[in-house]
Amino acid sequence: MTRLAAAIALFTLGLLLIHPAAAEDVFGARYPALSPDGRTVAFEYWGDIWSAPVDGSAPARRLTDHLAFDEKPRFSPDGSAIAFVSGRSGNADIWIIPAEGGVARRVTTFSGHDNLLGWTTDGTGIIFASDRHQWASALYVIDAHGYDPAHQLTSDDHYSIADAAMLPDGGIVYSRGSDRWWRKGYRGTSQLDLWRLSPEGTNERLTEFNGRDAWPMAGADGKSVYFVSDRDGIDNIWALELDSGACSQVTRHPDDGVQFPAIAPGGTMLAYEYDGGIYTVEPGRSPRRLAITVAAEGKDNWVEKRSFDNQASEFAVSPHGKYAVVEVEGDLWAVKDPDEYKEDEKPDQDLAQAWRLTASDGARERNPAFSPDNRHVAYACDADGDYEIYILDLADNSTRQLTNNSTDDLNPRFDPSDENVLYYNSGNRSIVRHNLESDVRDVVAEGRFRQAFSNLDWEVSPDGRWLAYVDELDDWSYEIFIVPTDGSADPVDITRNPGNEREPRWSADGSRLVYSADRDRESGIYVIDLDPEPATYDLQFLFADDQPEADEEETEAGDADGEDDGQNGEDEDSDEDDGDDDDEGEDEEAGKDEDKDNGKDGSVVIDFEDIHLRARRVSTQDNAGEPVISTDGKWVIYETDPDGKGREVWAVKAEGGSERKLADGSFWGYNFAAKGKRLFYLDGGTVRYMKFSDGSNKGIETYSARGEYWLDKRARWHQMYREGWRTLGERFYDKDMHGADWDAVYEKYLPYVDHLGTPEEFELMFSELLGELNASHLSIRMRDSSYSTGGASTGHLGLEFDQDFPGPGLKVSHVTYLGPADQPGVEIGEGDIVLEIAGTPVSADMRWLDLLDDMGGKPVPLTVADGGGARQEVIKATSYGGYQGLLYREWEIANEQKVGELSGGRIGYIHIAGMNRREWSKFEREFYSELFDKDAIVIDVRFNGGGWLHEDLFEALDRNVFGMAGPRGAERVVQPPGAYKKPKALLINARSYSDAEIFPAGWRALGLGPIVGIDTGGAVIGTTGFTLIDGSWVRLPVEGWWELDGRNLETSGTAPDYYVDVHPDELKAGFDAQLAKAVELLLAELQ
Repeated sequence: MTRLAAAIALFTLGLLLIHPAAAEDVFGARYPALSPDGRTVAFEYWGDIWSAPVDGSAPARRLTDHLAFDEKPRFSPDGSAIAFVSGRSGNADIWIIPAEGGVARRVTTFSGHDNLLGWTTDGTGIIFASDRHQWASALYVIDAHGYDPAHQLTSDDHYSIADAAMLPDGGIVYSRGSDRWWRKGYRGTSQLDLWRLSPEGTNERLTEFNGRDAWPMAGADGKSVYFVSDRDGIDNIWALELDSGACSQVTRHPDDGVQFPAIAPGGTMLAYEYDGGIYTVEPGRSPRRLAITVAAEGKDNWVEKRSFDNQASEFAVSPHGKYAVVEVEGDLWAVKDPDEYKEDEKPDQDLAQAWRLTASDGARERNPAFSPDNRHVAYACDADGDYEIYILDLADNSTRQLTNNSTDDLNPRFDPSDENVLYYNSGNRSIVRHNLESDVRDVVAEGRFRQAFSNLDWEVSPDGRWLAYVDELDDWSYEIFIVPTDGSADPVDITRNPGNEREPRWSADGSRLVYSADRDRESGIYVIDLDPEPATYDLQFLFADDQPEADEEETEAGDADGEDDGQNGEDEDSDEDDGDDDDEGEDEEAGKDEDKDNGKDGSVVIDFEDIHLRARRVSTQDNAGEPVISTDGKWVIYETDPDGKGREVWAVKAEGGSERKLADGSFWGYNFAAKGKRLFYLDGGTVRYMKFSDGSNKGIETYSARGEYWLDKRARWHQMYREGWRTLGERFYDKDMHGADWDAVYEKYLPYVDHLGTPEEFELMFSELLGELNASHLSIRMRDSSYSTGGASTGHLGLEFDQDFPGPGLKVSHVTYLGPADQPGVEIGEGDIVLEIAGTPVSADMRWLDLLDDMGGKPVPLTVADGGGARQEVIKATSYGGYQGLLYREWEIANEQKVGELSGGRIGYIHIAGMNRREWSKFEREFYSELFDKDAIVIDVRFNGGGWLHEDLFEALDRNVFGMAGPRGAERVVQPPGAYKKPKALLINARSYSDAEIFPAGWRALGLGPIVGIDTGGAVIGTTGFTLIDGSWVRLPVEGWWELDGRNLETSGTAPDYYVDVHPDELKAGFDAQLAKAVELLLAELQ
């Protein structure tokens, strides 16, 4: 061996010793799939598709390597290919890759989500679920090569299809319902049941268990179906004999539960997720955990360098306006206003380059607030596990930890004296004042403070002696209270209104309080004068003719003197607004002295007697909020969305009257600084300020902030995990957490965090944690998911086509009512043939849907034939979301017609799609104009997504009359008018959600009529939410709802008086059994 060769060998050996190709045990892999021979398992890990030998003889191989999230692999029946779902196009589409790896090929191109369920038994097609043409997902099949358009297999019955598998005879077994896979222990009508779709297209229900029957898998013999059920309290695998309906248990895991199982195509071996691992089992044998390892790196660097450019989530501006502190993904940065430099004195540097104030891996800093002397910043940080209050000295960057509690302390604010910091403590839901010198802490106010995480819901008065805050009353309304900060008196409710009052802000001199309020069904801005001065009157000229002549002469002489003074230039008004900053400063100081005289040396004086009666509305725009008073106290600035088309900023005189629009856009976190000359705000992550003067916008400037930092992804995921778990534990509506051992839940899912590779995997893991609560209104939405980027938006023509028409062209089978093709000037009807779309010939054997990419809202030329030659039509396509709205309207109109036909026109019908103001306007309009004269009414809240409307509905439907009134010669009308005392029936189902479950519960309690349908799903909790450090959103239930007997509507729902279910085949034939029963009952009552 030569010396050179020996040296190379030794060097190579050294590299192997230093960097061994060590394999890492796989933990938390998802979505297992078995090859037909049962020897290979494919799965998702770190956002890619991998395959590994079942016997563990070699490390797993990465089959896909893409920055997008790849998931849900499924082997083809011959084992040559793997279909999977990917977010590469910004939404969930189906792709196919060779089983040994290679170039992936896209199969579906729809802009919505396509959920892969499996292959057809002959391997030529892909079965998937999608909500392409209706409210809920239906079954589709598409050619595996992606050449043909998708064909719909199941009809629209408005219930989602979660999973499916093809049987050997060509039928399909599927699970139907709306229960979420990660929710544990749910019992109710939203659960999943198994159904079978025959080759002829008829549907048969296979199971009817009150819990979960999900993830069906077809046995190779065609006689059995394997599925997951929690019949024994834990999700385990069961077997169903199709002929007899008998069920037998396959796995018997004692806790946690099985999820995402798959069966080897044509075989009997099953694979599934359990306890962070992948298991296999064959009927009659014990499960085995697979030993899977990977010898590869993650999809991306675990620690990476990031940059930001105007991406602030929060901000604070120093009182003199020279500095801003911004919070960007959990760190605080400072930036100086470039306008503070004279043009010839600006330093040679990027003035937008921010200076990093905090750098805590695995911790989050938030809620920055400047001290009155501009030298310190208070903030909250959860480095110790809970949010504590810290104070940062800007001079030397030193920090002082102010609190050390076992619960969260948030939203710190200095009082004007600079001696105290006030903050919100989540443990006892209180606002605390902390003296910086003595460290003495006093509770200023205690309450429910459901909105305490908002910075606008409490504020200290300019003299530091008073606290204005929002709290929730027993009737769920929000009122504004004022309490002395020294605890010398009890809080006073200063608004006393049955609506909601929020966002109190003090004027600079403490003489006024401005706030937003919901009154008379409108959101407006109100002002209260806290210590109004008595009215004064000038009576001198009321009786001028009776005044002595000498007095008149003296007055005239005085006027002449005044004119002389003005001509000599000695009148103070002659120097007004000369542009001199020094004079302006003197005027401001004079104003301050005057304020002190009026306010007793700067102290805020409040006359509490009848204070709520002094509230006056100053805004004229509706949907108004986020008010703030200009420093001179003359103007109120607020945000509004008067027509629902976009936010606007307005200014109105604090006395009322003069009002003007300042700007368009969303202005968040108003804050006057720089002696009231600048109105700072946050606009989509960018700090800006408006040059505000005398109620006018004199221009908008940007306070740019840019920076770079290193991010440890897994340290961040640990912080997000802790904060999410902790916030749920402190704020979930039930302190007993629905029976979950919350500390044990934390420990259960903690090991997953160290093995995460993508935001999507964090979402899956955290969803499982949420599922431990067995509650509705829970979810997490990750900001950085590849599915959140959005791909091409598929347009819709408002036409349905005959799937069996061979071509050429596409045969129109239905024209959607009021859709794009049902407009003036468009002449397209059923039976017409569309030959070309946008100039491209189309047929049933091509993927013509691609021609409508990004065409929503755009004109699409069509070539159409109707037997008399081809012609040109132009249709303005709609989006798929818009199309689904049109389908809803068609369904509603069809129900109206059915009720009219069944009742001979005597009974009216109205559907309430949601419990919101838009639906209320629709209800009022139709109820009084079209339905009031009917002999009876069917009110339908099926498929109602909830909201808050039941009080308004009961006010309309349950009015008790006490008299009659009418003029001479006219018919007398009952009082109050609008009382409908005729028969009524209510329709409900499992998708009557939240307030649409409260409504039928109240309906029954008030005895308004029969309720028809099936039990509602039991999803009744008032909800809010919170953001995590990266901008991800967690939904959080905070209020429960109980009936008078103490029964919690959450998980139990509301039962009908007449239990009537619907069958998919009957709906397909046009028969709605629930609707028919309601009409039958009302006709009987009318007779």
